[in-house]
Amino acid sequence: MSLRSRLFGRSESPAVEAVNTLVEIESETSDVPPIEIEVHGESFHQDSLEAISGPKDEQGKSFQVGVVLRCEPTNPHDSNAIRVEAFGQLLGHVGRQQASELSPVLRERAGGVTEGIGVIVGGWRNPVSEGHYGIRVWVPGADARRLGLESLPSLQAEEHSFPDLPAAGPSEVRISPGRGEDVPYSTVTVTCEEHFQDVINRSMPSGWSGEHWPVLVTLDLADNNPHSSKPGKRVAVQFGSDVVGYLTEKMSVRYSGVVGAARWEGKWPTAIGLVRDGTKGGQAIRRVTFVVRS
Repeated sequence: MSLRSRLFGRSESPAVEAVNTLVEIESETSDVPPIEIEVHGESFHQDSLEAISGPKDEQGKSFQVGVVLRCEPTNPHDSNAIRVEAFGQLLGHVGRQQASELSPVLRERAGGVTEGIGVIVGGWRNPVSEGHYGIRVWVPGADARRLGLESLPSLQAEEHSFPDLPAAGPSEVRISPGRGEDVPYSTVTVTCEEHFQDVINRSMPSGWSGEHWPVLVTLDLADNNPHSSKPGKRVAVQFGSDVVGYLTEKMSVRYSGVVGAARWEGKWPTAIGLVRDGTKGGQAIRRVTFVVRS
């Protein structure tokens, strides 16, 4: 399984199998495979996503839905904005970089609108964690061919353009699955990144122009999270020795044993992470996630 799919999905969720099956079926109908579209801002539309896919449950969602990509030239923040809609409801917007290339094509060749394939994912709730709803979207291969989307740089596959991350060294305990290691894993969300944007931005590889990139995170035990109103020990998430965020109280309890055991052995627990564009409180920020063996 690719680094990208490890960071954007949960292997134990039926959503992953549904997505893979859907893409395989669509790939059989065209010489151009479906092109995935990055959707941002779903956090502002949780009610709509829930209304379409149903309330949260233990297994999470893999709800397939037809979507409409609609240019929004009157958007006050970006004249190239593209809405992602289903059943007439706004679910998010296409990522800014993709929208800058896709919007002119849609306006010129499709009247500013085209249809796509959507799968609502996330939306799980269990005693350990709870996941927000999200949506993954593809333009079918036949439509991609008709519109010439396969030639747009921002829509081309990214798997092989990611810079390589180093293998675990003798002073590390790598808690993420290794390349080609088919084991259950979980995606962990970091909090308070808004206070460490300078450090996060400096992690961007030289010459990189993508909206997200892989990073190696280091975990350590902290006496508290200075940006939280709740006292108590937390797991700090670092790039090297620089803090970039903290785990929540619940997740700190869950992973403090793993972190503490590694530190007791004189080693650093590390994990494969991802920096990507996101929002918090309506402000655009860089977010951090990482994956660990379940």
